[in-house]
Amino acid sequence: MKQETLNNENDLFAKLLGLIAFQFENNTKPFKVLKAAISYKVHEFDRDHAYNVYKIRRDLGQRTLNHLKEFDEVLENLCSYEGERILIHIFKIDGGLLLFFTSIDCDKIFGFISSGENGEGFEENK
Repeated sequence: MKQETLNNENDLFAKLLGLIAFQFENNTKPFKVLKAAISYKVHEFDRDHAYNVYKIRRDLGQRTLNHLKEFDEVLENLCSYEGERILIHIFKIDGGLLLFFTSIDCDKIFGFISSGENGEGFEENK
């Protein structure tokens, strides 16, 4: 039952974000409040530069298998992407960062990398 509730919460959260984006597209207040609450920033990078930086970061750290999978998915998708620029969406949260890699227009997501306080990825609380 707990997993079912968690899946339902995930679905509801995704739907809520979609509703906010649709309903308040001309009102920036909800977005400003959410961005402040979750500490969100976005940066534009050259695709090749981002690939090289995160390839080095992947190889330097002692990482769990799950954390390596996060890096590998992002790196593989960046390698096959034909665009020259990408966005990295940075969410600062308790215990670390969550980075999402997308195309410039946010039409394609390449994956995410979690980074805990010790540089390692963090595990989902169950």
